[in-house]
Amino acid sequence: MATCVMEGYLRKSHKGQPWSKGNFKRFFRQEGNHVRYFVSETGKCAGGFDMRSLLFVRPSEEKEIKFGADFIFSDGSKMLISFEESPNEAEAWLTVWASTMASGSMLHPSLRSKRKAAYVSALARDFGSQCMYSCSWFQ
Repeated sequence: MATCVMEGYLRKSHKGQPWSKGNFKRFFRQEGNHVRYFVSETGKCAGGFDMRSLLFVRPSEEKEIKFGADFIFSDGSKMLISFEESPNEAEAWLTVWASTMASGSMLHPSLRSKRKAAYVSALARDFGSQCMYSCSWFQ
C-alpha cells in the first residue's frame, strides 16, 4: 500500500551553502508534507520544512554530489540532498517526494516518472488536512 511516510539517513547541505562548505548526515522523517531531520534517529530535531514550500525538485547539480537532489524553495533558498548514505532507498525517497509535489511541472523532467498516482491519492487521503509545517513547533 502506498504511503507518504518515510524515514532514513541522508546527507544535507548546511543552510543552502555549497556542498564543500558543509554537509551533515541527518536522520530524515517525512510524514505527508512534513519533513523533519534529526541529528540521529533518537536525537534532537535539527530542522524541517513543508513540501508545499518547494518550488522545484531536480537531480543535484552540485558536482560533489554523485547521486542526490536539489530542493529549491519558494523563498529562493535551496537544500542539497545526497543519497550516498542510503543508495538503496533513493528510489523510494524520490517517489515520495515527487508524489508530494503539487504538480509534475514542479519536478525536473527526469523525475516526473517518479510521481505515482497511488502516492498522490494516499497523500490526499491520509494528510489532506495537514496544516503547514513550522520549525517553531520544535524549539
